[in-house]
Amino acid sequence: MDDSLSYEALFEGAKKFALSAWSAHNQDTSHFEIFLLHAGVSIERLAKAALARQSPVLLMETNAKEDLLLFFAGAISSVEKGRIRTVSASGAIARLRKLAVLQQKDTALDDLIELRNGVAHLSASVAEDFDPAATFARTTVELLGYLQEDPLEYWGRMAPLADVVLSKSRSEIERRVSLQIASARHRFEERFDGLQADAMDTYRASATTVGPALHQAGDEAYLSQSHRCPACASPASVDAKLVLNHEPSEEILFEVVALGCEHCHLILEGREELEAADVEFRFDLPSGSMLRRHLYWDLVQNGKHDAWRLHLTSRIFGRSPD
Repeated sequence: MDDSLSYEALFEGAKKFALSAWSAHNQDTSHFEIFLLHAGVSIERLAKAALARQSPVLLMETNAKEDLLLFFAGAISSVEKGRIRTVSASGAIARLRKLAVLQQKDTALDDLIELRNGVAHLSASVAEDFDPAATFARTTVELLGYLQEDPLEYWGRMAPLADVVLSKSRSEIERRVSLQIASARHRFEERFDGLQADAMDTYRASATTVGPALHQAGDEAYLSQSHRCPACASPASVDAKLVLNHEPSEEILFEVVALGCEHCHLILEGREELEAADVEFRFDLPSGSMLRRHLYWDLVQNGKHDAWRLHLTSRIFGRSPD
């Protein structure tokens, strides 16, 4: 029989597409369709590998002709070129359900396969409450368990991503942030593939520390300071908005906005995400006179003398800087 229909070939094909699916998942949203396509193909091939291990005949379409039956059964070694067609992804999953390998009813898995087909036909639309990455990881682990294959060996260097997605002990925000960090770390490490072993450490050592810096965006004042990126360990920037608190006494507060890393493109937004990433932050207005003077001129001398801005600058500086 054709070697491409053997258990070994189907299993290795599923593994190859699984890794490329995770790689696409690590990229920006423009790669999301590639993730859906490759995740679906990976599940299809792994499902067919499970069928092939029981019997190659299970790979055959229901309405196949007799010579294909003989071919899949191993009675003949070849058929007319172009006539070999295997069961569809949905068909393979249906057979595994009848064999009690997969859950009898799994709408999330059905949705993932439908999305894969939709990408191929330019009509994919993902519901807001559907998590294709979780479905992909869960179904893969279920099939690997049946096949008695090691998930860590199967996922390879992408194992931390799958582990985060499958974790049930973490809150939703912890899972989301952990996945963002793991994805950013893989993006960063992929940049150094094939380079010298110390290239990554050399790059980090040469990266410029960020801030602290005061700056203005529209009518808001912000403070940026450096922080070690939780994904790639390079210098990242944590930004906070300066807020004038009127109660119980007027004081300057810092409303955390985001952490951004230009080296691995990790972005964490808001206090909750930073806390989920174990990013410790504490803000103080920099004492450097040049930085304070720069903020003053941005806030006050730019032709926008509204009361809030004047009050804020008086609280920051006490008086106009010299």
